[in-house]
Amino acid sequence: MFRRLETRGLPDRDSRGPLFWDFRATPDPHHTPEPGDPNRQIWHLELQAWASGRWRRPEQARWLADHDLPVPKPGSQRTLDGPTLQRLTDLLAPVSVVPWAAMDARDTAMANLGAGQAEAALAAAEAMLELAPDWVDARVVQLEVLVRQLRDPDRAEAVLADLPEGTIAPDTARRIRQSIAILRNDWDTYAAEMDAVMVAGERPWWNFEILGLAYWAGGRLDEAIATFAQGMAEHDDHPDLALRRVEVLAAADRTTDALAALVPLVEQVPPPAKALALRGWLRRADTPEVARADYEAALAIDPEQAVARVGRGLLRWSDDD
Repeated sequence: MFRRLETRGLPDRDSRGPLFWDFRATPDPHHTPEPGDPNRQIWHLELQAWASGRWRRPEQARWLADHDLPVPKPGSQRTLDGPTLQRLTDLLAPVSVVPWAAMDARDTAMANLGAGQAEAALAAAEAMLELAPDWVDARVVQLEVLVRQLRDPDRAEAVLADLPEGTIAPDTARRIRQSIAILRNDWDTYAAEMDAVMVAGERPWWNFEILGLAYWAGGRLDEAIATFAQGMAEHDDHPDLALRRVEVLAAADRTTDALAALVPLVEQVPPPAKALALRGWLRRADTPEVARADYEAALAIDPEQAVARVGRGLLRWSDDD
């Protein structure tokens, strides 16, 4: 683990410009972390140095020595025990851009977030905000907890709206807005966000799939079909988009069109297992034995193909098997 503590000069001492204190950590072999707690670390301090072997900012070394703190040699590290680290970071806290304690709170928040302990993660995020109100990471972590764990779209939207424009990266803000839309089952907003991304020029095949699925979830089947078709046109009839288009055609009760769209897919050698499974699904009512053959052919290619397994199971159920 690496942390860079930035300070505005030195406490009670003239110093030009920002100073950087680099800390690297190794796990403490004598500590077994609890779920939701960050690993206890042994920290090592390093000061930035020139290749010639001199400190970039000698005043940092002098300040450390004046306060009876360990002084690393240029290009090397000094290990800090717990009390020494605490004393150093406490002394630097008044001039720190982001206090050390706020970084500790971030690690605690992320550890609890990963462990699914939402309330503890939110409490740590709020501690970050108290310690460093202008730190962007604090707001982002708070949003992650509200969206991913607490699933609270109203509070997440309020936090997002409270951020000055440009505080977080546009793609991060967009991802959060889309997550809020999902929590509200608001597929029109989700699709609008995705469409804006594509209008801006981000048009890999998977973005067409995401946008088409959003239209489908919102019941906008014609727009979903058109989106998959456009993606196929731009990405050489990409098979995943072709299969999605078949699925939505079927969902729109356009069975004849769906079967026609499957023809070039099942004629491939070998055909996609899902194409055979979808053809079986579309034939299941009128010609169940033909559907059964399609399911078996799909499962011979991919024994875990979901549509084929469900379709075959339903046929066996209807046969009292």
